[in-house]
Amino acid sequence: MRDMSRPRPFHLVAFAAITIMAGCGGGDGNGNGTITPPTQPNQAPRTTGSLGTLELPLRGEVIHDVSNNFSDPDGDRLSFTATSSDPGIAGAQASDANITITGVAPGTATITVTARDPGGLTASLPLGVSVNGPPVLTDSIPDHILAEGASATVNLDDHFTDPDDDVASYEAESSDASVASVSVEGSTATITGVSAGTATVTFTVRDEFGQDGTQEVGVTVEEANQAPQATDSIPAQELMPDGEVTLDLSGHFTDPDDDALTYAGETSDADVATVSVDGSNATITGVAGGTATITFTASDPDGLSAGQEAMVTVNTPPMPEGTIDEITLRVDASTTLVVAGYFSDADGDALSYEATSSDDDIATTSAADSTVTINGHAAGTATLTITATDPRGASAMQEATVAVKTPPMPDSVPPTHDMVVGNHVELDFSTFFTDEDGDELTYTAVTSDAAVATATVDGSVVTTTAAGEIDDSVGTVVTLTVTATDPAGLSAEQEAMVRVSAAEYDTLAGITVLEDGSISAGPLTLTFCIGLQSFLFGDQFVTAHWTEWQRAEGTGWVTAPGTHRPANEEDIFQLCPITPRLDEMEYGTYRLVGHMTFVTRDTTVANFGDTLSVVTGTFRSPTFDHEAESGPAGDASFSSLQSGQLDAAQPSRAALRFLAVRGTGFRAVPAGEVRAASGVAQVRASAHATLRPPAFTRSRGVVYRQWPSWGKVREPR
Repeated sequence: MRDMSRPRPFHLVAFAAITIMAGCGGGDGNGNGTITPPTQPNQAPRTTGSLGTLELPLRGEVIHDVSNNFSDPDGDRLSFTATSSDPGIAGAQASDANITITGVAPGTATITVTARDPGGLTASLPLGVSVNGPPVLTDSIPDHILAEGASATVNLDDHFTDPDDDVASYEAESSDASVASVSVEGSTATITGVSAGTATVTFTVRDEFGQDGTQEVGVTVEEANQAPQATDSIPAQELMPDGEVTLDLSGHFTDPDDDALTYAGETSDADVATVSVDGSNATITGVAGGTATITFTASDPDGLSAGQEAMVTVNTPPMPEGTIDEITLRVDASTTLVVAGYFSDADGDALSYEATSSDDDIATTSAADSTVTINGHAAGTATLTITATDPRGASAMQEATVAVKTPPMPDSVPPTHDMVVGNHVELDFSTFFTDEDGDELTYTAVTSDAAVATATVDGSVVTTTAAGEIDDSVGTVVTLTVTATDPAGLSAEQEAMVRVSAAEYDTLAGITVLEDGSISAGPLTLTFCIGLQSFLFGDQFVTAHWTEWQRAEGTGWVTAPGTHRPANEEDIFQLCPITPRLDEMEYGTYRLVGHMTFVTRDTTVANFGDTLSVVTGTFRSPTFDHEAESGPAGDASFSSLQSGQLDAAQPSRAALRFLAVRGTGFRAVPAGEVRAASGVAQVRASAHATLRPPAFTRSRGVVYRQWPSWGKVREPR
């Protein structure tokens, strides 16, 4: 350390220079004698840099040289003092520029170093001091009792602390390594029993300054205690939420020394399952779906233990959702039911399904994935049981009633309706359907063309009204469809032909309906059906394309069952009275109607130049009242709908057009006046016919018949 009591060289040199200058000057230079220099003011000491901070151990001492941190511009010798802000933590003493700091107690303090010149001017610098405390025992380490070969660990951080967090090392030493050995790794010390006896283990914790804290622990090593053992595995458990199972752990552990054991249990997931232990009984409680591992421990009095794990699965079984409505199907029919929506599983498990029937004679079932198929075999009811099962075997059931029904069935065939525009037919359709189950049926009706005819329903009575969108001279046919539906939605349909005409059938002179229902036609009285190709009626040959009896219903007519007589493939037609089985007929007013072709000639001999007149049209007879004792009789005149001339002398053509009427015959349409009717096909019945003696030739769509002495006459089929 520099000696501040001696004048600095540069101070001495400066003083000599000043003295020399005064001695050599000889006054002020102007011959005025000796001059005394002026006195300079004293300047305060100055500091250089900082003293920084200083750390020292408790009761440690440090000498700090501060000579380089102070200077005096006048070269004055400086004296130093040092004061502590907290002498209870750090003490300070100055000797010249050497400051001695002493650690008194752990903590921090500030040492203020002051330099003072002879004139009393000062300068100061602070010095931070931190006194480092030694490690301290916070919790005594208990004595240990070990069996031979057994070990125990001690975490020294749990028992020591360092106020400055600067632990540098952990040490341990046994007083007798043949009894107990000790090793340290990090802050963990392991004591191992070597042989029976006692020893003392000293634990030491040191900080960076070598300060330490110690504790001695007594270790007693006993002859080896055998740990408990597991005797068999604890089986896996399956529970439902809030379900419980109790296990007797004494049956799963044993102790070779026959020590009394204590038991404990711990769950890996308390949100799935919890466990509690009372004596040797462990109770596992399911909380929510999932899996958890329960660890059971059996410990002897020396702390030796054995453990076992048991897997616990908490399964939420499937649950029914809603109810399944009654399932209705017809005999020999099947239906499917997707059952996934009728079950839920809180665990999100994929469910499998099976279905059984209480009566396989009525209905059988099968399941594929979540679709159940029900097959109806006989009328009746059965109970369908559907079971949903999760992958762990938990299940839920739903039951549903299966009603196998016989659907409504068509019975007798509804009659053809025949009306002129503006008229209607009222007919009770309950007689045309049957239902073996005795169900009450509901009816709906619709026509194929509402512009021609409409249908309304009141109960089982269907009213069909001729709407009238037809040509004035054209008859139109539509289909009436009536549906009968039972309460289960099973249904059947019946169809009836509806003829709508612009005008009533023409009357035909010479046909009479007698009081007993027989027919008088010219010279014949028909009491039974006769089959004819044609017959002579007056001076005309008559061919009938179809005939039928009709019964009045409402303001229209319906065909009497079994009386429609179309000509067959050989053009044989039947003309029948209404008298057969009169007692089985419905009471009402009846008439005979039909469609005929009449052929006349103008001369008695069919030679070239003769003219044949072809007339086609409809006819109707007078009505016959079946409810009265006798029916009215009478004649009516005939008016043609269309006629044409065939010139026998020269080839000629005559065209006739007809509307197809569902194979039941034709209603004549004047040539050149045919207009389209909705839903009715127009057919050109003939293209032309050429008359050549002695017979007509065939042309497409035309049928010719050979009459004696008349040649061939064409007529539409």
